[in-house]
Amino acid sequence: MLNAKAINLLANQLAPTVAEKLFASEAWVEFLQSNLPSLIDTELGECDEDLLFELSLCVMDRLSLKAHTF
Repeated sequence: MLNAKAINLLANQLAPTVAEKLFASEAWVEFLQSNLPSLIDTELGECDEDLLFELSLCVMDRLSLKAHTF
């Protein structure tokens, strides 16, 4: 069994690679495409479908995951 320090070091090394692979995965893209429109609607109120589509794409382009080291 690894100690807490070793586990944290491994997690720090793995996090950036995992984030890259997550963003490259089709499942992540599908998740965002199915959830972003309703989240945007919640924030802005009911939007025109074309605007909602464009906003969803722009928001997707601006999302990122940042790995924090502990």
